[in-house]
Amino acid sequence: MAHRVFAYGSNMNLVDLVRWAQLNGRPPPMIHAMYQAELRGMARCWNYWSTARNGGAANVCPDQESSVWGLILEVDEPTFLTMDLKEGHPNRYSRGTTQHRCWIPKGDRYEEAWVYVVTPEFRVDGTVRPTAAYLKLIIDAATAHQLPLHEIEKLRQTSVAPN
Repeated sequence: MAHRVFAYGSNMNLVDLVRWAQLNGRPPPMIHAMYQAELRGMARCWNYWSTARNGGAANVCPDQESSVWGLILEVDEPTFLTMDLKEGHPNRYSRGTTQHRCWIPKGDRYEEAWVYVVTPEFRVDGTVRPTAAYLKLIIDAATAHQLPLHEIEKLRQTSVAPN
């Protein structure tokens, strides 16, 4: 059974996903398909401190005037469980119990996908700036997967933590 996951942060970077799986004794990720998607009514926000990244990590927050571009990854069950572990589901990030509607530009259609969102107890007030290395993972993936230029530019304008 394939699971659809909307990736908007480091999970868009497949090299990083494979690296994490290897480091944690998980099987290599199996991605059956991946394609651009837009999560409407949400904005990318930086309100989570990641001990693994030693800085801010991407989250999505409700914002009816915004949207977040990313990838839908169609993954097998072991990869889905690996992503759950990587994201700390259900404690740090949770995909909840319902999927979100994502717009797929290729085919002009909507699909349902799981979206990992930081749980309330791990959100902080204000902005937690990401490290330059973490932000680069996301920008590299957004560029490689040809996300819209305005989305890549928004990422490039994100303020990073001092070294």
